[in-house]
Amino acid sequence: MRCGSALRPAIRSPGSTGGRRSISPPWTRPSASSPWPGIHPYIKLLGQGADVIIGGRSSDCAIFAAPAIRRGFPKALAYFYGKVLECASFCAEPYGGKESVLGEITMDDVKVTALLPEQRCTIASVAGHAMYERSSPFYEHFLGGHVDMSQCHYEQYDERTVRVTGPSYVPAAELRVKLEGSGKVGERYVGIVGVRDPTRLRTSIS
Repeated sequence: MRCGSALRPAIRSPGSTGGRRSISPPWTRPSASSPWPGIHPYIKLLGQGADVIIGGRSSDCAIFAAPAIRRGFPKALAYFYGKVLECASFCAEPYGGKESVLGEITMDDVKVTALLPEQRCTIASVAGHAMYERSSPFYEHFLGGHVDMSQCHYEQYDERTVRVTGPSYVPAAELRVKLEGSGKVGERYVGIVGVRDPTRLRTSIS
């Protein structure tokens, strides 16, 4: 997976495309962009007594990892905990959309339980969620570092719960904020036509 320092030469050298088609000018000058914060603003606001935080766009796992890390839980488990919980019951089976799951973190493990009676968390469903929207099932990157999940151990704790141990936290050498941007490159038109004339329809069918 190309990430972190592997992308730096391409980013710092606009003329370098690595053999890929050049990026068109509109994409290099977005009309709007937003940074992805990590756990840091959430921890700061929780420390100031906030009961509700409207975070906007941020690292998916940060909203769950921040309160756990603030309470002193290991960063590796906290970030993994956030990674699993970010899409609710996507880590359970059978697929049920955005149903609820319950996450529990300790100093030694993470447990994830499906709350919908028709669903359950299994070793396959929780481990499989690590591959969701990722080019590698082993690494989850965020502002400040990444979690290495290659040594995770998944255990069927009970019928509806999976226990996970073994993730490791790898801090980044420097903080880098991911930016999302958008810019107008053109328009698209979609036209829909309906015909209710029975005579014309019979003629078309025949």
